[in-house]
Amino acid sequence: MKADYLIIPDIHGQVKQFDAVVQLIKESIQKDRNIHILFLGDYIDRGEGGNFKHYSKRFKKEVEIYYEDIGSRLVIERLFDLKDYFDEHNITHTFLRGNHEQEFIRNIQIAESGNNLIAILESKMNDLNRKTYQEMIYTLKGFTQEFDLMKKTKTFFESMPLYMYDRENELFFVHAGVEPGISPDGSGNDTYLWIREKFYMYTGTYPARIIFGHTPIGSLNEDEKSFLNVCEPENIILKEDRIGLDSGNYQRHPLNVLRIKDRIYELIKIDTHGVIASAMPLNL
Repeated sequence: MKADYLIIPDIHGQVKQFDAVVQLIKESIQKDRNIHILFLGDYIDRGEGGNFKHYSKRFKKEVEIYYEDIGSRLVIERLFDLKDYFDEHNITHTFLRGNHEQEFIRNIQIAESGNNLIAILESKMNDLNRKTYQEMIYTLKGFTQEFDLMKKTKTFFESMPLYMYDRENELFFVHAGVEPGISPDGSGNDTYLWIREKFYMYTGTYPARIIFGHTPIGSLNEDEKSFLNVCEPENIILKEDRIGLDSGNYQRHPLNVLRIKDRIYELIKIDTHGVIASAMPLNL
């Protein structure tokens, strides 16, 4: 059976790009209702800042507050709407979980236990992962202390699988990667969410084509780029058995979207303003 997919990697709270993704999804569905819409995780953190109107109980009126990362909250709200759209129109879809969703789940569990989550994260700001903790704080503040929405988001993230294996077409979709030398579905949960060099620099061949996000192309050194066949203007990892799509869009790079139709692979780029470029064929 042929495999038709539209694959979206790390969004990271970039609202304009996400809105363009929704437009692209709906246009794709109009042409082919059998297409499988698949997200590779990391919907949150590192998102767009901006102003947000919030009802203040203290002042008994709406006040406008600036948040470093309101984009993550807005992307989550749009994800809920998109899921409802998929369900209403019976569209095949998969939302995979990324490591940032996993950390969100863990943080809300801390808050549910009665601990002051923001204070705990701020206490870790001297750690090596200072930037990561700051990103988490920005994301959580973007929810303006609406704990019901946080819990709803946590439940949504918990429902997300860690991978999707299309055995018939030998395609394996995952956020970060898999353990080399074993069946792709035999890796541990942390591997699916966090692995990097051990996976993508493996000199052997995987038994399925692994399509993943997680590792921004810009973080690779020149030797890694050469081994992984990274080239311009595609700016993706393009080996026979692994395709890496994370462009590092939160650093104002175009978002990479992969379309597979009738075994033909095409890359669609969406710039930071949400402009969708024409599809370019990939040579595999």
